[in-house]
Amino acid sequence: MPQQWIELVLAKPKQVLLWILIVTVLASIGYKNAGLNTSYKIFFDKDNPLLVAMNEQEATYSKYDNMLIIVGVEEGNVFTRSTLQALHTLTEKSWLAPYSSRVDSIINYNHTVGLEEELVVSQILEDPAQLSDEQIAAAKQIVMSTPELVGNYVASDGRAATVFMTFEISDNPLGESAEISEYVHQIVDEVQRSHPELKIYVTGTIENAQAFADATIQDVMTLIPIGYAIMVIMLITLMRSVWGTVITLTIVTFSTVITMGLKTWVDG
Repeated sequence: MPQQWIELVLAKPKQVLLWILIVTVLASIGYKNAGLNTSYKIFFDKDNPLLVAMNEQEATYSKYDNMLIIVGVEEGNVFTRSTLQALHTLTEKSWLAPYSSRVDSIINYNHTVGLEEELVVSQILEDPAQLSDEQIAAAKQIVMSTPELVGNYVASDGRAATVFMTFEISDNPLGESAEISEYVHQIVDEVQRSHPELKIYVTGTIENAQAFADATIQDVMTLIPIGYAIMVIMLITLMRSVWGTVITLTIVTFSTVITMGLKTWVDG
Protein backbone atom coordinates (compact mmCIF):
# COMPACT_ATOMS: atom_id res chain seq x y z
CA MET A 1 0.00 0.00 0.00
CA PRO A 2 2.70 2.65 0.83
CA GLN A 3 4.37 1.86 -2.53
CA GLN A 4 1.09 2.46 -4.36
CA TRP A 5 0.70 5.85 -2.69
CA ILE A 6 4.25 6.79 -3.64
CA GLU A 7 3.61 5.79 -7.26
CA LEU A 8 0.37 7.82 -7.29
CA VAL A 9 2.14 10.91 -5.95
CA LEU A 10 4.91 10.58 -8.51
CA ALA A 11 2.48 9.93 -11.37
CA LYS A 12 -0.02 12.69 -10.60
CA PRO A 13 1.70 15.29 -8.39
CA LYS A 14 -0.55 18.22 -9.38
CA GLN A 15 -3.76 16.31 -8.67
CA VAL A 16 -2.40 15.13 -5.30
CA LEU A 17 -1.40 18.66 -4.33
CA LEU A 18 -4.84 19.92 -5.35
CA TRP A 19 -6.58 17.33 -3.17
CA ILE A 20 -4.28 18.15 -0.27
CA LEU A 21 -5.21 21.83 -0.58
CA ILE A 22 -8.93 20.96 -0.73
CA VAL A 23 -8.69 18.73 2.36
CA THR A 24 -6.70 21.43 4.18
CA VAL A 25 -9.31 24.09 3.40
CA LEU A 26 -12.20 21.84 4.45
CA ALA A 27 -10.42 20.85 7.65
CA SER A 28 -9.55 24.49 8.39
CA ILE A 29 -13.22 25.47 8.27
CA GLY A 30 -13.61 23.38 11.42
CA TYR A 31 -11.54 25.92 13.33
CA LYS A 32 -14.71 27.99 13.66
CA ASN A 33 -15.75 25.42 16.27
CA ALA A 34 -12.51 25.78 18.21
CA GLY A 35 -12.30 27.71 21.44
CA LEU A 36 -10.43 27.94 24.71
CA ASN A 37 -12.22 26.15 27.53
CA THR A 38 -11.08 27.25 30.99
CA SER A 39 -13.57 25.21 33.02
CA TYR A 40 -12.07 22.66 35.41
CA LYS A 41 -14.75 20.22 34.22
CA ILE A 42 -12.86 19.53 30.99
CA PHE A 43 -10.33 17.50 33.01
CA PHE A 44 -13.04 14.90 33.73
CA ASP A 45 -14.94 12.52 31.46
CA LYS A 46 -18.59 13.46 30.98
CA ASP A 47 -19.69 10.25 32.72
CA ASN A 48 -17.29 10.68 35.65
CA PRO A 49 -19.34 9.98 38.83
CA LEU A 50 -17.84 12.95 40.65
CA LEU A 51 -18.59 15.33 37.77
CA VAL A 52 -22.11 13.96 37.40
CA ALA A 53 -22.72 14.48 41.12
CA MET A 54 -21.29 17.99 40.90
CA ASN A 55 -23.54 18.90 37.97
CA GLU A 56 -26.59 17.53 39.80
CA GLN A 57 -25.71 19.52 42.90
CA GLU A 58 -25.27 22.72 40.90
CA ALA A 59 -28.56 22.13 39.09
CA THR A 60 -30.36 21.62 42.41
CA TYR A 61 -28.75 24.44 44.36
CA SER A 62 -26.32 26.83 42.69
CA LYS A 63 -22.91 26.92 41.03
CA TYR A 64 -19.78 27.38 43.07
CA ASP A 65 -17.73 29.82 41.01
CA ASN A 66 -15.81 32.01 43.41
CA MET A 67 -12.90 34.30 44.12
CA LEU A 68 -11.18 34.77 47.44
CA ILE A 69 -9.27 37.83 48.60
CA ILE A 70 -6.92 37.09 51.50
CA VAL A 71 -5.72 39.97 53.64
CA GLY A 72 -2.89 39.28 56.07
CA VAL A 73 -0.64 41.16 58.47
CA GLU A 74 2.95 40.38 59.40
CA GLU A 75 2.51 41.31 63.05
CA GLY A 76 -0.47 41.50 65.36
CA ASN A 77 -3.90 40.72 63.95
CA VAL A 78 -6.44 42.09 61.50
CA PHE A 79 -8.52 43.71 64.22
CA THR A 80 -7.05 47.17 63.80
CA ARG A 81 -8.92 50.14 62.43
CA SER A 82 -6.69 50.37 59.33
CA THR A 83 -6.90 46.68 58.39
CA LEU A 84 -10.62 46.50 59.08
CA GLN A 85 -11.13 49.54 56.88
CA ALA A 86 -9.24 47.77 54.07
CA LEU A 87 -11.48 44.72 54.51
CA HIS A 88 -14.51 46.99 54.54
CA THR A 89 -13.48 48.61 51.24
CA LEU A 90 -12.83 45.24 49.60
CA THR A 91 -16.15 43.86 50.84
CA GLU A 92 -18.17 46.82 49.62
CA LYS A 93 -16.49 47.00 46.20
CA SER A 94 -16.71 43.24 45.71
CA TRP A 95 -20.48 43.57 45.51
CA LEU A 96 -19.94 45.68 42.39
CA ALA A 97 -17.87 43.00 40.65
CA PRO A 98 -19.35 41.71 37.37
CA TYR A 99 -21.68 38.73 37.85
CA SER A 100 -21.32 38.93 41.64
CA SER A 101 -24.13 37.18 43.53
CA ARG A 102 -22.83 37.09 47.10
CA VAL A 103 -19.99 38.50 49.21
CA ASP A 104 -19.09 37.28 52.70
CA SER A 105 -16.52 38.49 55.22
CA ILE A 106 -16.25 39.34 58.89
CA ILE A 107 -17.27 42.88 57.89
CA ASN A 108 -20.81 42.00 56.81
CA TYR A 109 -21.33 39.14 59.27
CA ASN A 110 -24.72 39.50 60.94
CA HIS A 111 -24.55 39.15 64.71
CA THR A 112 -27.72 38.62 66.72
CA VAL A 113 -28.09 40.04 70.22
CA GLY A 114 -31.01 39.55 72.61
CA LEU A 115 -32.24 42.89 73.94
CA GLU A 116 -35.03 42.47 76.49
CA GLU A 117 -37.84 40.92 74.43
CA GLU A 118 -36.31 41.69 71.05
CA LEU A 119 -33.62 40.19 68.84
CA VAL A 120 -31.33 42.78 67.29
CA VAL A 121 -29.43 41.75 64.15
CA SER A 122 -26.55 43.99 63.10
CA GLN A 123 -23.17 43.99 61.39
CA ILE A 124 -20.74 44.61 64.23
CA LEU A 125 -17.97 45.78 61.87
CA GLU A 126 -20.15 47.62 59.38
CA ASP A 127 -18.22 50.92 59.58
CA PRO A 128 -14.77 50.32 61.15
CA ALA A 129 -13.70 53.97 60.79
CA GLN A 130 -16.43 55.01 63.25
CA LEU A 131 -15.75 52.31 65.84
CA SER A 132 -13.92 52.97 69.09
CA ASP A 133 -11.10 50.77 70.34
CA GLU A 134 -13.50 49.21 72.84
CA GLN A 135 -16.03 48.40 70.12
CA ILE A 136 -13.32 46.83 67.94
CA ALA A 137 -12.13 44.75 70.89
CA ALA A 138 -15.70 43.60 71.55
CA ALA A 139 -16.19 42.76 67.87
CA LYS A 140 -12.95 40.77 67.88
CA GLN A 141 -14.17 38.75 70.84
CA ILE A 142 -17.43 37.95 69.06
CA VAL A 143 -15.76 37.03 65.76
CA MET A 144 -13.06 34.84 67.29
CA SER A 145 -15.63 32.97 69.35
CA THR A 146 -17.86 32.19 66.37
CA PRO A 147 -17.00 28.72 64.95
CA GLU A 148 -18.43 29.37 61.49
CA LEU A 149 -16.12 32.37 61.06
CA VAL A 150 -12.83 31.05 62.46
CA GLY A 151 -11.00 29.04 59.84
CA ASN A 152 -13.29 30.31 57.07
CA TYR A 153 -13.33 34.10 57.11
CA VAL A 154 -10.62 34.73 59.70
CA ALA A 155 -7.53 32.75 60.66
CA SER A 156 -7.47 31.07 64.05
CA ASP A 157 -4.59 33.35 65.12
CA GLY A 158 -6.32 36.44 63.75
CA ARG A 159 -3.48 37.32 61.39
CA ALA A 160 -5.49 36.94 58.18
CA ALA A 161 -9.05 37.44 57.00
CA THR A 162 -10.86 36.75 53.75
CA VAL A 163 -13.43 38.30 51.47
CA PHE A 164 -15.30 35.47 49.76
CA MET A 165 -17.13 36.23 46.50
CA THR A 166 -19.58 33.97 44.66
CA PHE A 167 -20.54 34.51 41.01
CA GLU A 168 -23.17 33.38 38.52
CA ILE A 169 -21.37 32.66 35.26
CA SER A 170 -21.53 30.23 32.32
CA ASP A 171 -19.90 26.80 32.07
CA ASN A 172 -17.02 28.12 29.93
CA PRO A 173 -16.50 31.60 31.40
CA LEU A 174 -13.54 32.72 29.30
CA GLY A 175 -14.60 36.34 28.77
CA GLU A 176 -16.44 36.47 32.08
CA SER A 177 -13.44 35.18 34.05
CA ALA A 178 -11.19 37.81 32.48
CA GLU A 179 -13.69 40.57 33.28
CA ILE A 180 -14.10 39.46 36.89
CA SER A 181 -10.38 38.92 37.46
CA GLU A 182 -9.51 42.32 36.02
CA TYR A 183 -12.00 44.07 38.30
CA VAL A 184 -10.95 42.19 41.43
CA HIS A 185 -7.25 42.85 40.83
CA GLN A 186 -8.05 46.50 40.22
CA ILE A 187 -9.74 46.96 43.60
CA VAL A 188 -7.02 44.90 45.30
CA ASP A 189 -4.34 47.15 43.79
CA GLU A 190 -6.20 50.24 44.98
CA VAL A 191 -6.42 48.92 48.54
CA GLN A 192 -2.80 47.73 48.44
CA ARG A 193 -1.63 51.24 47.53
CA SER A 194 -3.61 52.68 50.44
CA HIS A 195 -2.41 49.98 52.85
CA PRO A 196 1.13 48.95 51.82
CA GLU A 197 1.67 47.27 55.17
CA LEU A 198 -0.85 44.54 54.30
CA LYS A 199 -0.25 41.35 52.33
CA ILE A 200 -3.14 40.76 49.91
CA TYR A 201 -3.60 37.65 47.75
CA VAL A 202 -6.26 36.55 45.27
CA THR A 203 -7.31 32.96 44.58
CA GLY A 204 -10.42 30.93 43.80
CA THR A 205 -11.91 28.88 40.96
CA ILE A 206 -12.28 31.89 38.65
CA GLU A 207 -8.73 33.05 39.30
CA ASN A 208 -7.48 29.54 38.52
CA ALA A 209 -9.49 29.47 35.28
CA GLN A 210 -8.05 32.82 34.24
CA ALA A 211 -4.54 31.65 35.10
CA PHE A 212 -5.02 28.62 32.80
CA ALA A 213 -6.23 30.91 30.01
CA ASP A 214 -3.32 33.34 30.45
CA ALA A 215 -0.80 30.48 30.52
CA THR A 216 -2.28 28.92 27.37
CA ILE A 217 -2.19 32.20 25.45
CA GLN A 218 1.35 32.87 26.65
CA ASP A 219 2.45 29.40 25.51
CA VAL A 220 0.89 29.91 22.08
CA MET A 221 2.65 33.26 21.73
CA THR A 222 6.05 31.98 22.83
CA LEU A 223 6.49 28.20 22.73
CA ILE A 224 5.15 27.63 19.21
CA PRO A 225 7.43 30.23 17.57
CA ILE A 226 10.37 28.96 19.63
CA GLY A 227 9.56 25.37 18.67
CA TYR A 228 9.46 26.25 14.97
CA ALA A 229 12.71 28.22 15.25
CA ILE A 230 14.46 25.25 16.88
CA MET A 231 13.00 22.95 14.21
CA VAL A 232 14.32 25.18 11.41
CA ILE A 233 17.79 25.33 12.94
CA MET A 234 17.93 21.56 13.43
CA LEU A 235 16.66 20.83 9.91
CA ILE A 236 19.13 23.19 8.27
CA THR A 237 21.94 21.72 10.37
CA LEU A 238 21.05 18.09 9.65
CA MET A 239 19.80 18.32 6.07
CA ARG A 240 22.10 21.10 4.85
CA SER A 241 19.43 22.08 2.37
CA VAL A 242 17.11 25.07 2.36
CA TRP A 243 14.59 23.33 0.09
CA GLY A 244 14.68 20.21 2.21
CA THR A 245 13.92 22.34 5.26
CA VAL A 246 11.07 24.16 3.51
CA ILE A 247 9.51 20.90 2.29
CA THR A 248 9.75 19.28 5.74
CA LEU A 249 8.22 22.32 7.48
CA THR A 250 5.46 22.44 4.87
CA ILE A 251 4.57 18.78 5.48
CA VAL A 252 4.59 19.29 9.27
CA THR A 253 2.47 22.43 9.02
CA PHE A 254 -0.11 20.92 6.66
CA SER A 255 -0.32 17.74 8.77
CA THR A 256 -0.88 19.77 11.93
CA VAL A 257 -3.50 22.03 10.34
CA ILE A 258 -5.42 19.09 8.86
CA THR A 259 -5.28 16.96 12.03
CA MET A 260 -6.40 19.76 14.35
CA GLY A 261 -9.02 20.91 11.86
CA LEU A 262 -10.56 17.43 11.61
CA LYS A 263 -10.50 17.21 15.42
CA THR A 264 -12.48 20.47 15.72
CA TRP A 265 -15.04 19.08 13.26
CA VAL A 266 -15.48 15.95 15.37
CA ASP A 267 -15.69 17.78 18.71
CA GLY A 268 -17.43 20.90 17.42
